[in-house]
Amino acid sequence: YSPVEQYRKNGVQSFSPQSDVYALAATLYKLLTGVTPPEAMDVQDEGLPVDELMAKQVSQHVRLAIALAMKGKSERTQSVELFIRHLTESSNEETVNLHDQEPKKPQPAPKKPKPQPVPKINQFDKAKKSKSLYIWGIGGAVALALLIGIIKFCGRSSGRSSGGEASPESPDTTAVVSPGTTAIVDTVHNVVNQTFTVNGVSFDMVEVVGGTFTMGATAEQGSDADSEEKPTHQVTLSSYMIGKTEVTQELWEAVMGSNPSYFKGSNLPVELVTWESCQTFIRKLNALTGKNFRLPTEAEWEFAARGGNNSRGYKYSGSNTLSNVAWYDDNSSSKTHPVATKAPNELGIYDMSGNVYEWCNDWYDDYTSASQTNPTGPNSELYRVGRGGSWRGNARYCRVSSRYCSAPELCDTARGLRLAL
Repeated sequence: YSPVEQYRKNGVQSFSPQSDVYALAATLYKLLTGVTPPEAMDVQDEGLPVDELMAKQVSQHVRLAIALAMKGKSERTQSVELFIRHLTESSNEETVNLHDQEPKKPQPAPKKPKPQPVPKINQFDKAKKSKSLYIWGIGGAVALALLIGIIKFCGRSSGRSSGGEASPESPDTTAVVSPGTTAIVDTVHNVVNQTFTVNGVSFDMVEVVGGTFTMGATAEQGSDADSEEKPTHQVTLSSYMIGKTEVTQELWEAVMGSNPSYFKGSNLPVELVTWESCQTFIRKLNALTGKNFRLPTEAEWEFAARGGNNSRGYKYSGSNTLSNVAWYDDNSSSKTHPVATKAPNELGIYDMSGNVYEWCNDWYDDYTSASQTNPTGPNSELYRVGRGGSWRGNARYCRVSSRYCSAPELCDTARGLRLAL
């Protein structure tokens, strides 16, 4: 069972441990189904058909492990050792299935949880943290920017009405601030949105005005709060921008030229992305836009999920009724859903509870009670932070203070990303 690279004239030069990974996965496919797997070129063009595996009632995580190990060379599981981990760790009740359960939450002893399965390697330095929200254009754009600031200030001064869910009304003030970029004053949520376009695909970033908040297991989290959410502590953040939605498959493909996701759909959140592959995506996005996009810090993520300075103290992002704002295990039908199809939170941001977990920039560490300003987490650790709950998660995992961690080279079908700037 030969991978595509061994079909080439210089196939011998193309051999690598990954060639053996493909052969091993193809052999396992035959052993489990009794059916010879498709030709490697067909698998590369069309993906691995899993009907035969499903007919034999092969568990979801094993099907996914085989499919990942039979991808093209650049996307394939990187080693036999990692392939075996995908097969064995997911079946261990103390670890997490790729498709059927929640990520393992950090435990007090040992300090770190056992990492979740799935691949991909491509180390990249953290995207440079932006020191400003965005750069306004020159000349007439400066005057328009001042006008936007005045309108925004007036909107904030008038305050928001109390009670009820955030209304998805349309913003009403627009200014072009640079080619391919539009700034919008959202007078419903009293924030500025900025639209970026890359290779014909547009996406929105939402202004989060800096402020101070209590991070962690605050009172509204109740008995659902876990030990890793404690102690609560004061955090002060400078202003920043964060994605209005999770990164979609359409945007990922516009930047990367390929789509790793298990659930396919242009407006679905991208998933099956590692922390490291997210860094590659961000590097390419920055090259295309000239900006300094990055992953949000854990503190930035939680402040935005809580509604920033507009927060109403909800347990979930935008509501105390989870079904209003999130796709989770009770309503997702075991799959992801198009972004922005539930109600937004107080800042007009969607899906910060549910749909897919979101990688943060920080290495994971325990909280302390000390006050912090613009925290970025430890300099180095074993695991990266993830936030937000997912389509397969129950309500407890969708709370704004819930956190988990995973090795940066691993991924699954319930994990994606949201940009910061």
